[in-house]
Amino acid sequence: MKKILLIGCLVVVILGVIICLLLFHKGKEYYITDHEHLYDAAVAYLIENDTNPEKNRDRYKMFAEYEGFGITEDNEYRYAYLWISESSYYVKNNQLISGSGSSMPYKFTFLKDEVKVVCYEIPMDGSEYVPSIRKMFPKNIAKKVLKYQYQDDRLMEEVKEYYSDLEDPTIYFTIGDSYTFDGEIYEAGKDYILVKVLEDSDLFHVSDKVKVAIKRPTSGVADFYVPGNRVRIYFNGNINESDPMQIGADKVELIS
Repeated sequence: MKKILLIGCLVVVILGVIICLLLFHKGKEYYITDHEHLYDAAVAYLIENDTNPEKNRDRYKMFAEYEGFGITEDNEYRYAYLWISESSYYVKNNQLISGSGSSMPYKFTFLKDEVKVVCYEIPMDGSEYVPSIRKMFPKNIAKKVLKYQYQDDRLMEEVKEYYSDLEDPTIYFTIGDSYTFDGEIYEAGKDYILVKVLEDSDLFHVSDKVKVAIKRPTSGVADFYVPGNRVRIYFNGNINESDPMQIGADKVELIS
């Protein structure tokens, strides 16, 4: 009789442990391998749902590259964490024109049992960028994302190959199609300036901080890239959603 009671108690304990483990792991994400195809599916989803305003231009094409940070799953979904850089181009008067684009981290949610996008998330901008990254991504991936610096060498090679039939290989940024904003320089480097946005614009808010890639016309001698100067910056709308945000300048004018 004692043996029966002992066995019964052991069974109850084991069942209790199993139930506790199931409850503990419910909804918990686990890293998985052999699902790298989800990265490609995420990029394909963005291209298929392209809403860029230049989409109807001659020989328009969106190009995209990614860096995968990891894939997890829970009881219902799989999550792909990656950085996607995408840029669009088109041809006008036999010249290659750079259109819209972006470079930022994404979290894609897929159904667990099929390659179907449920939704995707991108980080907030400005001062909310870092907190939103930490909220979107698992802790170890968030650290990688915040340190990541995308290099567009592969993307540009693909662009050049696709449009290799053009006599003029130069990529043009038409000022008429550019975005502009005014900022005050607070740091200047060899090939960049850091500016604080002075007024709300189409893409920025007042006091946003932006890192602007530049080409110094005088190798840094007697030019106006000096902290305290106010400048007007023209660019093509492509924004690297890092902290601070980063852009490449088509043109920079001194205001005061």
